[in-house]
Amino acid sequence: MLKPGDAKKHNQWPGAGYRANTFPNDGLDETFDRVFRFYLLEEDMLDMRNAEKCLRENRGMPEGDSWEGIDTKLKIGEREHLTELFLLRALRTHPLRTKNRDEAHLFIIGYAPGLARISLPC
Repeated sequence: MLKPGDAKKHNQWPGAGYRANTFPNDGLDETFDRVFRFYLLEEDMLDMRNAEKCLRENRGMPEGDSWEGIDTKLKIGEREHLTELFLLRALRTHPLRTKNRDEAHLFIIGYAPGLARISLPC
């Protein structure tokens, strides 16, 4: 089993999709931020921004970037899906994201089924 630091010591990259072996083998820390890119698939039916908008409308929340008070608008069983909401928002603005599929080493499907369910009807 690998321990922290083993990847660098043995010049091994963690497996990340089918392009994991395209990284240069000169160490994880020095090249990861320069080389690694991910692509967020959120086109057409995978675009969850409409679900976010519906969630705001259905729960009486104002438009904008703030989600302050959302926990008071959702039932306890619905709050578990907030992870999907905030993860997608963070991925959209992440500095390692690319909008060019050919540059990507990892593809993330941006569909959030829990968020879609709690934002209904729309």
